[in-house]
Amino acid sequence: MFNLTGAITGAVTTPLDVIKTRLMVQGSTKQYTGICHCVNTILREEGSSAFFRGMGPRVLWIGIGGSIFFGVLEKTKQTIMADSRMYVLPPSWDFWYPDTGIDL
Repeated sequence: MFNLTGAITGAVTTPLDVIKTRLMVQGSTKQYTGICHCVNTILREEGSSAFFRGMGPRVLWIGIGGSIFFGVLEKTKQTIMADSRMYVLPPSWDFWYPDTGIDL
């Protein structure tokens, strides 16, 4: 199972991640004066393809990581719901779940 929407999002936001990373790692050298300067410098010195460097690993990381996250989330929800069916609440506890349609 692969988290397709997460992978697409990772691909689309890769240029933003490249800009953010360049600004973060410049340290005290202050190679870039701001976001626009960073974008212009990358375009001028490395070309537009530089904005998509590392897209493959990023897409795989987000796609696989999202699949694991949502898989664990769904299994946890199923486990909690299965456990909650074993317990019967006394009628006086109905005020906690007023007409929500949740069968405990």
